[in-house]
Amino acid sequence: MTGFSEAPRLELAGFGVRVVLVEPTAARTRLNAGAVWAGDGADGPYAGFRKDLARWHARAYAGPRRNIAGRLAVSAADVARVITRAATSRRPRPRYLGGVLARGLFLRRRWLPPAAFDAFVRGQFPVPDPQSRP
Repeated sequence: MTGFSEAPRLELAGFGVRVVLVEPTAARTRLNAGAVWAGDGADGPYAGFRKDLARWHARAYAGPRRNIAGRLAVSAADVARVITRAATSRRPRPRYLGGVLARGLFLRRRWLPPAAFDAFVRGQFPVPDPQSRP
């Protein structure tokens, strides 16, 4: 999403148009109920990934929060406050982060080499397993 906001931010600044990116990371909303899409079927190389992702979402958003995303997720009201701050600022920043998780994630991205950051993300969120082919 950064590229979709950086380019217009630079291109449109001379016209008085301000483009900002709001990045809240995990948020507790009803949208999470339909976040795992079944696709064309329950088999194929993404079948295991879909199951893992459904379990991850359940640990994050249903019942007691059992993973870091669920424990640090922001509410829709928190995200709305960040959007309001960005929209009403006289001099908006290019990027607004929402919540502790977003700040921690983007600080890690800045401090870690790309391979280490990728390894961290893979350890936190489900990713497809290329070995699970039909």
